[in-house]
Amino acid sequence: MSIQVPIESIAFGIRYGPHFRIKDSMGAIVDQILRGNGSPFDPDMFPQSQQGVDTHTLLNEENEDRLRISSTDILLVKELKTGGTEEIEELATHFMSYAVEPVRALGNVDIVHRYGCLIRLEECFNQLQRPLTQNYLGEDTKARDMQLRFTLPLPTYAGLWKPGVNDRVHVIYTVNQTYKPKKADKVEARISMDYQNYFDPALNAADFKRKTFDSLVSAATRYFNDTFAEWLKPLIREAA
Repeated sequence: MSIQVPIESIAFGIRYGPHFRIKDSMGAIVDQILRGNGSPFDPDMFPQSQQGVDTHTLLNEENEDRLRISSTDILLVKELKTGGTEEIEELATHFMSYAVEPVRALGNVDIVHRYGCLIRLEECFNQLQRPLTQNYLGEDTKARDMQLRFTLPLPTYAGLWKPGVNDRVHVIYTVNQTYKPKKADKVEARISMDYQNYFDPALNAADFKRKTFDSLVSAATRYFNDTFAEWLKPLIREAA
């Protein structure tokens, strides 16, 4: 099922560690990400760089794109060009090959707790059937701002069938409506879906290679195009 509202941006995240060797190898990791053979995360994509106590962030000040590496996680935030899930899956493959792999190899990452994929839709107030406040609080509500967040747990094959494995997936829906009196379009609506896979016990080095991040993103985009799209459909006006 297609979603009428284009995707604005994604956020990919992997939580591991702590692995303090990453801090000692940060220069080599960043060089490999920026200048590795075929890497799309080059200085054209990330012309600026910020170094913290145990973090390094590559960023583009013209947008919100950034790639942050620390001793406990790696995070990519990226605007999309096409607004479709095909671009998300391609980006996930690049993220795994050209960003995560240098961190894994040079930082000896072997304890991974969580994968996450957040999909954020473009601002969509003018495409709503009715304001989100009315949809959730009733037609007579005088509320102009609203923030709603709920989590749906999903079963995993390993969590159901493998003894001693308690892996789980949580899908977090976030719905925001914000009143901004100083803007021409005074009300904004934003909707996002965050698909997270928790590993219990944590992935070891062999599991980390086998249970690739792009497989999580494939599951997230399938859920987005099916279950999430079905939930979103009543909120959005049909295209003319």
